[in-house]
Amino acid sequence: MEAGVSTNRNRLSPCLGAGVKIDYERLKWLQTLTSREKDELERQKAHEEFMSHYREVFQSKEVSRKQPICPSNSRRPKTRRSSLPPLRSDDSSSEAARPEIGHYVALIHKRTNTNPYEMKPLQRLKTIRRLLQKLPFERSASENEVLYKHLSYLECITSEVAGPVLEKLSAVVKLETMSGSGFTVYGNHAFYLLLQGSVTALSEPAFLAHDRKPEQSQLLGKTPLPGSEPRILYPGDCFGTLKSVPGRACNSKYLAVVTREPCSFLKISARDHTRVVEQLRVKIHEEKLGVLHTCNLHSMWPKLSLDRAANMIVWKKFKADEVVCHEGQLAPFVGFIQAGECRIQRQVSVLATDSAENTFGNNLVRNVEVGRLVTGEYFGHTSLFHRRPMTSSIVAISTLRLGVILPSDVAKLDEVSQTLLLQSPITGKTELAREEVHKTYVKQELEKEWDTFRKSVVADVISTRGIIPGIGKWQHEV
Repeated sequence: MEAGVSTNRNRLSPCLGAGVKIDYERLKWLQTLTSREKDELERQKAHEEFMSHYREVFQSKEVSRKQPICPSNSRRPKTRRSSLPPLRSDDSSSEAARPEIGHYVALIHKRTNTNPYEMKPLQRLKTIRRLLQKLPFERSASENEVLYKHLSYLECITSEVAGPVLEKLSAVVKLETMSGSGFTVYGNHAFYLLLQGSVTALSEPAFLAHDRKPEQSQLLGKTPLPGSEPRILYPGDCFGTLKSVPGRACNSKYLAVVTREPCSFLKISARDHTRVVEQLRVKIHEEKLGVLHTCNLHSMWPKLSLDRAANMIVWKKFKADEVVCHEGQLAPFVGFIQAGECRIQRQVSVLATDSAENTFGNNLVRNVEVGRLVTGEYFGHTSLFHRRPMTSSIVAISTLRLGVILPSDVAKLDEVSQTLLLQSPITGKTELAREEVHKTYVKQELEKEWDTFRKSVVADVISTRGIIPGIGKWQHEV
């Protein structure tokens, strides 16, 4: 650009902030500083001059523009080291109004840790419709996973379908489209989610929930009552049912809708839903039977007794060092260990021997580990069947996953199952005499005392001899 250009041609961009604009004339002058020569020194000087003047591109409204950029007797700067004339400002606050370029760069490159699945409802429906363009056998496992995560945000689906069931159904859901108005979509054999368009419901309510009976949904007449308007469903609304309706043909207008324009639907067949629910029920039952089969005694049980016990099992999880059962109280359940390990503790009363304590000579209560329980063992049955308090406490060593039978369900077991449960493999671990518990406590205390003495001797030797592990001749590779 020519250096003698008139200042009235200087144009300013729209505001970037509070009273901040861009001086395009100065910006173009800075562009002329870009060196195309091979001399590295000249390029370095041009770069330093650019960095010293780039802030002057940003100007405030109060800045005076009377002085030209370059001398009028030169079309271009004579040297790349020519300095830019200082700006004149009528207000001293104009310098503070100049923004830092780093501020705008930070906004451009700002990273936000937002959830990619959090979006507006209509945008989510559009994404689901795009994923359903492929048939179920054409979709990959990753696409089914993305579809499941989007469906899990829809309350109308999660209120009717459990998470594990919905994860399996995401692999078989389909897309149905109607190309015009006046088409009837029958909903008494499937669940439909409206993704695009609008429809008129022929039943009230249009969706039969799992806790409703078929009689609670009435078929509307063709001629609406005076003053009443037909119910119209829009994208995001659902109709149909997830359970088969007895006494209704597939082409019955019960739970049906009529399209008002071209529409797209997500369809979950009631037959597919029933099949997936049954598959998960069998899988869960087999998992519960697996807990019983891990015990050698249970492997010889009759199948009928195993099935009855497995149907009553529910899952519980405990963290490490969490008390599962307390000594002196009734067991809260019969617990079968599926994964993890726990220890059996007994309380013992001992005399305080530390003279530094104020309790010297008094009785103290200490916990003694008398055994451990691992996968395949169970506890709590003797306490519940005989209504006796627990003789020991059960404490989780690691994360513990239990299959438990609650006291209310234990009473429902038949006599044969109760007799089989009483054949416990851990009776010898919990029914120890008081003398044996005291001997175990003394043995544990002696082991602790020896371990403490050994560590103190080793630490004293290291400190006295000036041994620094890992340095010099004390450095060893394992």
